[in-house]
Amino acid sequence: MFVHFGIIHLGLNMWCLWNLGRAAEQLLGRFSYLFAYFASGIFGSIASVYWHPLAAGAGASGAIFGLAGVLVSFVYLKKTPSHLQINRGMLGSLGTFIFYNLIYGAAIPGISNAAHLGGLLMGLVVGALLPSAAASETARRIRLSMAVALSAIVLVGSAVATKRLRAGVAHLASIQHSNAAEQTGEALSRRQLLRR
Repeated sequence: MFVHFGIIHLGLNMWCLWNLGRAAEQLLGRFSYLFAYFASGIFGSIASVYWHPLAAGAGASGAIFGLAGVLVSFVYLKKTPSHLQINRGMLGSLGTFIFYNLIYGAAIPGISNAAHLGGLLMGLVVGALLPSAAASETARRIRLSMAVALSAIVLVGSAVATKRLRAGVAHLASIQHSNAAEQTGEALSRRQLLRR
């Protein structure tokens, strides 16, 4: 979430974060915003590693898609503060942002849509779990504690599953590499015998 492939990659992600992050922090509050950002970003990274176990990845886009997902859930479920005028146009804008970037990610090689989808999915769930702005302070604390606990369970469980998958893939790749080396060695031995 903090490493990027170059200044353009960093600049695009920070521009998206500036726009989505300001709205998310205003609607959710600082703690909920940070929680949603980190939970979505970590889950997006796990999804990317699960889908591409031997590839290197970087970028905050999983977390950014997570913020879009949180905002969609939060606005759609009408959890926003009553003093803020939120219209249906916001949902349309978020939907357009999500759709366009998923299509763009699918069309350009090297972009991990797994991170985008993972972050989006986690953001939608977190947005649904977060307490409404109208909830009492006690209800907010209980709901936030439940959201954090459930997210932690999901993150740890998915990280363990991904680690096992990655270890299996790495082992399989090493076996294939060994077999290829043996076949190359045998082919060289045969050539040497034929030359004699």
